[in-house]
Amino acid sequence: MSDRYFVIDLSLFDLHTDKEKKRLKLQISQSIYVAEKYKIKDKLILTGVSEKTKNELAGYGIKQKTYSNLKEFLKGVDRKIFLVFDPNASDVFTEGDIESFDIFVIGGIVDTAKDEKKTTEYLSKIFEKQGLKFARKKVLLRGDIIGVPDRINMFLEMLFKIIYDKLPIEKAIYETQSRKIARWRLRKELKNFVEVRYENDKNVRIVRKEVFEKIKEWLNIEYKDFEKVAEEQGIKIV
Repeated sequence: MSDRYFVIDLSLFDLHTDKEKKRLKLQISQSIYVAEKYKIKDKLILTGVSEKTKNELAGYGIKQKTYSNLKEFLKGVDRKIFLVFDPNASDVFTEGDIESFDIFVIGGIVDTAKDEKKTTEYLSKIFEKQGLKFARKKVLLRGDIIGVPDRINMFLEMLFKIIYDKLPIEKAIYETQSRKIARWRLRKELKNFVEVRYENDKNVRIVRKEVFEKIKEWLNIEYKDFEKVAEEQGIKIV
């Protein structure tokens, strides 16, 4: 499919605080830059944009094509079914989905937005009210959403690498993964390698140095990240 579109839906823009809106606008601006690198800037669409939101975006220098809602955009391209990325979806995104869909939708939600874990699911309800048909899928890294880029621009870059650079999903995640989010995954993974041994009349939790070599193959971490997380968890590296 040569005519793919990538949609950032901003229906929930006004639910953000001013600080979150600023971060969201920055991520959109960076998304446009990434799309320009792949020469698909005209395929990056902003939907769910009210006049107020449009003015806010313009004030930030964002002049991308906008639509008041996703249904309006879809009418213009005559498409019926699209894919919404949702970390709470039941189905998992695979490389095979690249050929099954030609419109990919991401919710315009910053990673700090409120504490509502199902915000993207709420966005799906908005699409349902518009009478739209779509699939919902999540991107996983070795069975978990933790470690998958959560910022819009990084997520899109990951998607572009999968679609246009033909990278496997795990490789695309690795190349776009910030060390901050990689450390979050490391905090979960490290516990799987902990051993307990008796030292100086007490049990000591340890992890072997070679574990770092295993994990760094698929997590974007440096040794100092390994040391930091081990120290946080009271684990001794041997």
